[in-house]
Amino acid sequence: MKRSPQQNYRATFVHSAKPYAAAGFTFVELVAVIVLISILAAIAAPRFFDLKDDAEAAALQALAGSFSAGVAIGKAQWIANGNSANSVTAVDQRVIIDGVGFNVNRFGWLDSTTLKESQDLTVTGQTARDCQEVFEYILQNPPRNTIAEDFDSRRKAKYAVRVVEGSTSDRCRYELVVRAAQSPENAEFYFDYEMTTGRVTVNLPEGL
Repeated sequence: MKRSPQQNYRATFVHSAKPYAAAGFTFVELVAVIVLISILAAIAAPRFFDLKDDAEAAALQALAGSFSAGVAIGKAQWIANGNSANSVTAVDQRVIIDGVGFNVNRFGWLDSTTLKESQDLTVTGQTARDCQEVFEYILQNPPRNTIAEDFDSRRKAKYAVRVVEGSTSDRCRYELVVRAAQSPENAEFYFDYEMTTGRVTVNLPEGL
């Protein structure tokens, strides 16, 4: 049926009078959301970092335990070969563990793997590379590590290896790289391998 002009006008008027639905946040609502997120982040962040530190500490302690067991096996093998700290000779300063030859120092503790023409039985001539060799070959699945101290090398590695020199004995230090930009001297997560006693000591931040 043909509509009159009045009907067409009325239909158009009713359609155009439909209310417009607004979408999105107002400026005030957006600010409120940002403030709320900031508050939640401030509350959650410390807890997140605490959990992360706990996980790092557990990983470090587990690896240190495996390392300690490995060097103890080396010492036991050295003793089984008939050696002692009072009778060691240049011939006795290598032991074989799982097919890998390790140099040992005069106290029978693993020193390195590279066979050298002139072996050093002392415990004060350790190098970072020596420590790295023990780390890489005594562990079943050694994590990626570096002896370099630059940021890029530390960023790519899980562990950083260095020597802490002592007046009577050196120590191998194995640092879990938590902050690549942090100076190795300020490391908080690491374990030390004492060349005289074979003792492995874990260091963690205070509170862990």
